[in-house]
Amino acid sequence: MMQSIDHSRHIPDLDSLLRPSLFAISCGESKLSDIDRKIADSMKLGEAARKKVCDLTFMNIFTYRVHCVKNILVKAGMVEALGMGYFRITSQGKEVLDSSPERFDRHYLERTSPR
Repeated sequence: MMQSIDHSRHIPDLDSLLRPSLFAISCGESKLSDIDRKIADSMKLGEAARKKVCDLTFMNIFTYRVHCVKNILVKAGMVEALGMGYFRITSQGKEVLDSSPERFDRHYLERTSPR
């Protein structure tokens, strides 16, 4: 049984952000900054976790992870970049959301994405 993580204080890892990111992008043409907010709201991420900054790079950790996930989804063919920070889901991405795989992580994408 999977343990529930309290995202109000803990920033989700990349695999935990894949499905919510794809879902947020599925609602139509999406701007990356709007996607960050939608995902944080849907995961009930607290203000401290939303604003936490990496001590080494001084970057917002949550936003950086969402951007990494977006790149993973683009590379996997689930999302296409439209330019200027806008994205939309592809037919392959829609199929994955419709099939609702039990496990949707980077391993799943490696197995199902065209090389």
